[in-house]
Amino acid sequence: MQARLECQRYYLNMDEPAPVDYIAKYVAKVQQKFTHRGGVRPFGIATLIAGFKNNKEICIYQTEPSGIYAAWKAQAIGKNAKVVQEFLEKNYQENMDQNDCLLLALKAIFEVVELSSKNVEVAILTEQDLSFIDEQQINELVDLIDKERTKKSSQDS
Repeated sequence: MQARLECQRYYLNMDEPAPVDYIAKYVAKVQQKFTHRGGVRPFGIATLIAGFKNNKEICIYQTEPSGIYAAWKAQAIGKNAKVVQEFLEKNYQENMDQNDCLLLALKAIFEVVELSSKNVEVAILTEQDLSFIDEQQINELVDLIDKERTKKSSQDS
């Protein structure tokens, strides 16, 4: 709620949407303040914030309860994040198109959860819109990933 209000303040003062790095810094500052102030419960979560910088470059920021925030090209948080992060670091490439990024994200998630469209929800963020991919499209991508895995395992045998 506080981040939304800060975005509105920024827009009223600057006449443009708040860049993602500004919001990440603001959220991290709020998290840090609650960690050090008496009488309030500290935040116990990390967050991923995606958006655009002033130069229209997409960026993902991670904030921590300690107030630390950092920019990433690809990032995972939560249970089994280390496995997913290692997969992303190994397989991420510069200048991937939207479909390649989508496949990479799904493959990374499927490293730690069962390969099924029921286990994921996918959104695509562009400068104009945030849209969710329907289950049929996810099923098609899951089938493609499954075929790739099957082909790779038969080649390895």
